[in-house]
Amino acid sequence: MIKKLIIVALISLSAGCSDKLSVNTFNGTYAGEFFYVEPEKRLENKVSAPAAVTFSGENFSSVGNENRLPAGGSGRFDVLKNNLVNFNDENIWTANFDWGLILSGKYNYELKGDSLILTRYREPCPTCDVVSGLYQYRLKRTK
Repeated sequence: MIKKLIIVALISLSAGCSDKLSVNTFNGTYAGEFFYVEPEKRLENKVSAPAAVTFSGENFSSVGNENRLPAGGSGRFDVLKNNLVNFNDENIWTANFDWGLILSGKYNYELKGDSLILTRYREPCPTCDVVSGLYQYRLKRTK
């Protein structure tokens, strides 16, 4: 009887476990720099601009700059396995700029203490000396 209870308890515990972080792990406001490398450019050609992202529950909001570096974005996000986070931007945008500058789509994340790094490559080419587009936020929690 005790063996059955232990087995049921272990099954219940393992069913509730996940290697996926909760969206609440990101709650807060982060500020720092956005780094961008245009497609087919070298990494040393990166440009940077101030950036800020706020997370609240399943929602996010990113402040954009006038020159759209970054463009901003807001909507819902979900934390996925393998250190991925998926941003679902809910805004309407014009078509006259690189939409990769919008905080939308899947990003690799690195969360260490109060630092958050979000990185997205557009069709990476590991053997090329140019990149196919790099979008990276290097942020620190401010609130």
